[in-house]
Amino acid sequence: MTTVYFIRHAQADATVCDQRTRPLTEKGKKDSALITEFLSDMEIHAVLSSPYKRTIDTVANLVKKRKLTVTAVEDFRGLKVESSWIDNYRNFFEKYWLDFTYRYSYGESLSELRERNISALNRVLEGHRNENIVISTHSVSLAVIINYYDKTFGFEDFISIVDIEPWIAKMVFNDEGCISVERIDLFNLDEMRFPKILPVLCERVKDMMCEDFDAEIRPLTDEHLPQYADVIRRSFATVAKDFGWTRDNAPGHVSFRTDEQLANKATDGYFPFGLFVGENIIGFVSLTNMGNGAYELNKLSVLPEWRHCSCGKRLLDFCKKKVKDFGGSKITLDIIEENTVLKNWYATNGFVHTRTKKFEHLPFTTGYMKWEVESDG
Repeated sequence: MTTVYFIRHAQADATVCDQRTRPLTEKGKKDSALITEFLSDMEIHAVLSSPYKRTIDTVANLVKKRKLTVTAVEDFRGLKVESSWIDNYRNFFEKYWLDFTYRYSYGESLSELRERNISALNRVLEGHRNENIVISTHSVSLAVIINYYDKTFGFEDFISIVDIEPWIAKMVFNDEGCISVERIDLFNLDEMRFPKILPVLCERVKDMMCEDFDAEIRPLTDEHLPQYADVIRRSFATVAKDFGWTRDNAPGHVSFRTDEQLANKATDGYFPFGLFVGENIIGFVSLTNMGNGAYELNKLSVLPEWRHCSCGKRLLDFCKKKVKDFGGSKITLDIIEENTVLKNWYATNGFVHTRTKKFEHLPFTTGYMKWEVESDG
């Protein structure tokens, strides 16, 4: 196995416009010591960097402590853009993430940036087999590298980390490719749990996991909100992408909701559950007592990389059993009527389509389905 610790550089001095010579701020220099501390118990065989001053300076403390040298790799340089400084990352980069071939006339596209960085990474991996490597880089470069191996990593993930300086992505490689990615917030190491851990598995390893992995469904509390909210967003993001929905044309879609918007107050009759692997939540579902024996099922979600491992069926079967235990008579749910794959999946699992309804504020038709508890008699 080869382990690469990608380091997004520490805070840079915004008053210096030149990309290559922009230095770190005093805070950035101080924060770079967090990298040295985090890696203190790990053997590091090589340190590489983008040729820019801020990335080299970010690992300066590390190489000094370890008595190593930094190798600058030109192809790990940052994205070429026309502007020397970007005031609003969201507005500027949203066009890029919607179309990886988009670019300004004298700049690069994300596709070109990714190809350049992956080619450089492949050369590094070939020359450092079974070693632990540090690569100091830029937020956009690191984001497209992660996206290359994990297609679920998208624009919102990128935006969520642009203000964290520095941060680390630990990526583990075998001969078949990248088998795991772990996102590490150096400022919140005590909270370094899922969703900061993202399994990205080659098909053979994934098949082995799906055959037999230890998962448990547990009740959730308010403390689990950041984890399960992320699971819900990631799960529904693939639907938004398939139907071409964005914050502009479908602002109320689940994939665009904040933690607070996804938080349901734990009142009588509301039961949220998570599918756990260890302490990591990989799936979510909730039941709400609607009265007269009816329970509403909401937001059944499974992380994309854990689909096709029967996780959704585990959660659904669990809910059926729960409703029986509660003495309920049926489960109701609503779906996107146009999502025929999901509608057929629920039908295969015993749900019956009952009706549809069109809401003016929604860009889709709402479909309704139900499952009834069989009588013992």
